[in-house]
Amino acid sequence: MDLSNAALLIASVYGITELLKALLPGAWVKNSRIVMALVVAVSFAATFLVGATTWAHEQVIGGKPLDLLSTADKILVAVFVAGAAAFTQRGVKAVMNIGQNQTTDVQREALDAGAARLVAASMPNGGGSHDFPASMVTPSPSNATPATPSETPTP
Repeated sequence: MDLSNAALLIASVYGITELLKALLPGAWVKNSRIVMALVVAVSFAATFLVGATTWAHEQVIGGKPLDLLSTADKILVAVFVAGAAAFTQRGVKAVMNIGQNQTTDVQREALDAGAARLVAASMPNGGGSHDFPASMVTPSPSNATPATPSETPTP
């Protein structure tokens, strides 16, 4: 397959798919099965549409023009284009999400609960009582006042 022709077909499938996703309801766009079916449908439509145009003879795939390929060959090309367009979409989405991943409230609560269980399990008596060894407890003077930023030494 000529790389420039393949890239053009893949880019057109990707672009049309993104356009159609913008027109779909949000719940459908979040469903990966619906999006994948959309990509496959657009890929088949684009491959067979380009194969039926005047420019099909200029689209060379495996040394043969697209208009001379059999239906089975065009199906194979459409499957390849759909896979490449889906891979492109995942790659673009991954790059766009860099630095955007943040923990949700549910994840934070689960992490806090897990940390509390871990601390409780590592404590003497299973964490039920807070009898810390004397070496872990540092008594503070009764007349100590909290340090203010002006009292802390600067390096």
